[in-house]
Amino acid sequence: MNEAVKPGNTVSENDLSRPGMFGSVQQNKYVAGPLIAGVWQAGASSATALILAGGAIADEITSTAVPNSPLYKEIDENKLSRDNTSLFGLWSNTQHYRARAEEILTLLPQVAWDGGTEHMLIRRQAAFWGNFHAGYAWMLLGDYFGVSPQDPSVYVNRQLVAREETYKKARQYWEAALLLGDVTQQKMTQAMLAKLGIHTQQFQQARQAVENALTGVESFSFTYAVGPALNPLFATLGKDARDAAVDPAFKAALTTEAARKRNQLEKSPKGHWYLATYKERDPVIIVDDAEVKLIRAELIVRHVMDGDATALANEVIRTYDTSGASGFAPGTVLTITDIIALRRVYLSWRGERYIDLRRMNIDGDIQPGFTKLTWKWIGITDVEK
Repeated sequence: MNEAVKPGNTVSENDLSRPGMFGSVQQNKYVAGPLIAGVWQAGASSATALILAGGAIADEITSTAVPNSPLYKEIDENKLSRDNTSLFGLWSNTQHYRARAEEILTLLPQVAWDGGTEHMLIRRQAAFWGNFHAGYAWMLLGDYFGVSPQDPSVYVNRQLVAREETYKKARQYWEAALLLGDVTQQKMTQAMLAKLGIHTQQFQQARQAVENALTGVESFSFTYAVGPALNPLFATLGKDARDAAVDPAFKAALTTEAARKRNQLEKSPKGHWYLATYKERDPVIIVDDAEVKLIRAELIVRHVMDGDATALANEVIRTYDTSGASGFAPGTVLTITDIIALRRVYLSWRGERYIDLRRMNIDGDIQPGFTKLTWKWIGITDVEK
């Protein structure tokens, strides 16, 4: 790379430490540079692939009758052992995402910043995004991977890291990000900390974070408005998809008008259900106001915080059915069973169902049942030893 002659736009190692690689300021606003954009791209590749894999492990996604690729068929059949070469890309992409995010934080101190206002803004924003994405990458490692059916530890930089440590790293990065971001970025980070608290059953931590999390139309998502990449949910589960389909069990769970509007399904000429909710340029949402509301509702049901869980659930439901017919009657006392059902329908296609089956220790609508699966994690190849 350092000695390349052609083409003329190659990037040398020294170029990585130029301020412009981290961003610029246009009309007093920060614009991400190539290194930050690269981290976003790596995150989109990793997270969306794992969301789809998690859906196949759980009861959101199944294989088509005659797939071109064996990936979703093998995942659906619980062939998640470490010697399954079809799974290597999932692991490799996630490690790439982590490394690219942490690289930002390594390179920032090497840059010749001039101390001016613009450089200070670029440095602060680059540090925020480096910490934010590093936190998400570590969370993905903990959520999805394990070295064996009994051990959800992972290899990072040739060291065995316990699952609890992956989540600890995620929290540390996000706590650092909170000190760097603007108001919206702080709320987005708090939403991810609340999500982490739910995933790890650390409900007091979730309560502390959810108080200051996203509201309204705010979200953390990966966008596909420009460039050749399409929304992976559209590409993998849409009308023309060949390898994966919506699980019939998920279709059966859509018993209300709101549930069906949130998850628009159509029947393929080949006989399977496909996902019509997403268009090719739609974003893939990782966390939003609906999830924050359902996290709050769960914490209320668990007596971790005060509030009206039923009202929060109905707010989410009314987004898709304003008539109120799909919601709960006033005065209904929600249970954890209700929360599980709500999260399945209104937080679908973002990996939460897979997490819920594991953390709740329930079988779901898969055979022989999630609790009976040999592998509850995606196996890690021996390459990292």
